[in-house]
Amino acid sequence: CCIVRERAGELVPVFVDAVERAAGERASSARIHATPDASTFLPERLHDARVVVRRADGEHDEPAVTPIDVEGLGTEWEWESSPEVSLHVVDTVDEAVRCATR
Repeated sequence: CCIVRERAGELVPVFVDAVERAAGERASSARIHATPDASTFLPERLHDARVVVRRADGEHDEPAVTPIDVEGLGTEWEWESSPEVSLHVVDTVDEAVRCATR
């Protein structure tokens, strides 16, 4: 997900809430892979948090937030039952489109 910087303070919390609600509906935990630009907008409580993620090979104790480079935004994360998403904050919608079409 790419969120425009001028709205990030408003929309990143909405994004986090949606991912956490999706996890709650699956009785699981969410993971966010955040670029450095996105990390600064994430709630402080997530930065050191750990979560249990269900994968095909079982449950894993992992960080709630993992750093990711912009080049990694195209990674398709597996959702066994735990929502796992990438988040980046961009300056413009055009930049978001470029990120999505890499």
